[in-house]
Amino acid sequence: MALARISPRNFLHIEVWSRYAEKLSDLAKPENAAMAIRCLNEMITDALQHAPDVLKYLSILKNKGVFNYWASLQVIAIATLAACYNNKDMFRGIVKMQKEQAVTLMRDATNMQAVKAIMSQHLEEVSWVPCSGRYILF
Repeated sequence: MALARISPRNFLHIEVWSRYAEKLSDLAKPENAAMAIRCLNEMITDALQHAPDVLKYLSILKNKGVFNYWASLQVIAIATLAACYNNKDMFRGIVKMQKEQAVTLMRDATNMQAVKAIMSQHLEEVSWVPCSGRYILF
């Protein structure tokens, strides 16, 4: 996928946002809020398509410390994506997870069963709608 660079920290997929606006900056305009949300949701849905691969990778890790490290990162990522999905605040500032929630996720993500439960919980929090004909499957 081609990336558009709009600032040193912003890389976005042209193939996605160009379906919603002529210029990436158009999505920041208040009159384009609905299109911006649809674009955001599609990008998040696209990212979540990799969740099964994440679970497959985590399932082959044998070292407990390595597993705990990668599992904690992945459950925090899923929780963050769920918090961002359909969230208008994404266009007004930074959407962050509370430190306590991050610590709880890190503490709890210590085996595959727990990781799957955490991921499922956060995916259930999202009101899934078809996005380019794709759904998340676990």
